[in-house]
Amino acid sequence: MITGLGKKILFAGTRGLSVRCLAFLADVLGSSRIAAVLGAPRDDDPWWKGESWIELWDLADLRGIRYVSEDEVETVDYDSIVSVMWNKVFSPGVLSSAAFGGINFHPARLLITVAASQERMRFSMKTDPSP
Repeated sequence: MITGLGKKILFAGTRGLSVRCLAFLADVLGSSRIAAVLGAPRDDDPWWKGESWIELWDLADLRGIRYVSEDEVETVDYDSIVSVMWNKVFSPGVLSSAAFGGINFHPARLLITVAASQERMRFSMKTDPSP
């Protein structure tokens, strides 16, 4: 059982790994726990196309989960963030909406790995193969 996440998750991702992670979360927690999926614009032809059996936006549609672009993310009601291979820095407004903090999975070194909420700070998790 997964605990510690809020009841309304903003899932952000790109690439094939994010598709597998979204499918896992939807299977384990239920699609209703995922407030929205933030990803690349639907009309993009991403360079990572073909890394998975389905595109992230198609999986969101299949599971009945709202798919949003960066321009729409501030209209989503969420209390935690799960980020898998997301290639952008979240704005302070996006981070502050995550009262339960967030989890970040990305193999690159990231400049910002701390999500600040109004009263406390939660650290995101990241994988880093370097020492």
